[in-house]
Amino acid sequence: MLSLFGSTVAYFVLIWWLTVVTGSATILAVASFFTILLSTILMPIAGVYADKFNRKTLILIVD
Repeated sequence: MLSLFGSTVAYFVLIWWLTVVTGSATILAVASFFTILLSTILMPIAGVYADKFNRKTLILIVD
């Protein structure tokens, strides 16, 4: 849970920084879109593979 929170904050800060540096709302929209799109595509695939491994080992590796 803490790791997910940290990742979400990092994505938010990166997208916000891109927007401030470029001054473009389009960059904000595109970066947000691709972040959500990649998460939507990769999470179900990662879930299938995560179910195949030992839970404790997986937590130690990915966190």
